[in-house]
Amino acid sequence: MSEQQNEIVKRLDVMEFIARDGSSVERDEAGSPHDGLPIGAPFPDFSIANGGGKVVTFENILAERKPTFFVFVSPTCIPCGSLLPEVMEWQDEMREKLNFVIISTGSRDLNIKKFGEEIAGQVLLEDKRELAEKVQAKWTPTGVLVSSEGFIQSHPASGDTAIRRLADKIRHEDLTRDFLYFTETNVTGKPPLIGKSIPEFSLEDLDGRKWIKDDLIGKETLAIFWGTDCPHCVRMMPEIQEWDKSRSANDPNLIVFSEGDPGEHRELGLSSPILLEKGHKTAIGFGMFGTPSAVLIDEQGRIVTETAIGAGNIWALIGK
Repeated sequence: MSEQQNEIVKRLDVMEFIARDGSSVERDEAGSPHDGLPIGAPFPDFSIANGGGKVVTFENILAERKPTFFVFVSPTCIPCGSLLPEVMEWQDEMREKLNFVIISTGSRDLNIKKFGEEIAGQVLLEDKRELAEKVQAKWTPTGVLVSSEGFIQSHPASGDTAIRRLADKIRHEDLTRDFLYFTETNVTGKPPLIGKSIPEFSLEDLDGRKWIKDDLIGKETLAIFWGTDCPHCVRMMPEIQEWDKSRSANDPNLIVFSEGDPGEHRELGLSSPILLEKGHKTAIGFGMFGTPSAVLIDEQGRIVTETAIGAGNIWALIGK
């Protein structure tokens, strides 16, 4: 579909909407279009039937061994109608290096009416946007790139213009490149430290043991930046304590960077190390800004996620 045709379809959609409703749409319930799982977090598992009744699982998608562009749409979404024919064109154009998965809601008939029978037959149909909510794809349309290993590779592209922009970046990129990611916006304006080695450091834990960079080599580690004077941190601590006790051998190690009184930190009862340093100087080199926040570090001591802020996004780094 040409750019001119796309523009005509979008204008017709708007005219149809105005004629039917005549009022603006309030989207306050959707939250910020920049919400989304942190880059590097695992994409949630799912099992959803398509319009033809075939059940598709995330395992099926990963078996293709290619990155996947997930596009979340709705049969009541005005821009989605003009976007999906383009998505089908991108699928044909980039099928050698990329999968496209379209996820919608509502009945098969509603989706056929909106998108046509050919497209609707391929769309995965959720009952109540369960997967979309897990991914924090609160607006439609929203696009998210996921790596061939199943990890988030982009911030959510919210809206048809942002999705087209992300698709164009993907079109011109080598998707096999290590530590590849696509950012739209972030809180600080600073790029993530994904792929960077953690900084050299030397800090003591509560028992007086000295920890250095090499101590974090050899196994994945979740580094959480915390503080006793942070109300959000205090509210999160019971979850940290629970996970610290229940971690299995397959889970990442845990290390906590904090500051403040050693006695208060001992009372937390964590078996994982807590490293205290005034001003969080070392933690800043890990990409920390504000508390609570966290990054995941791989076996080679490289940062493999963007900085997750808040309890929900921190646990998302490890699929929890």
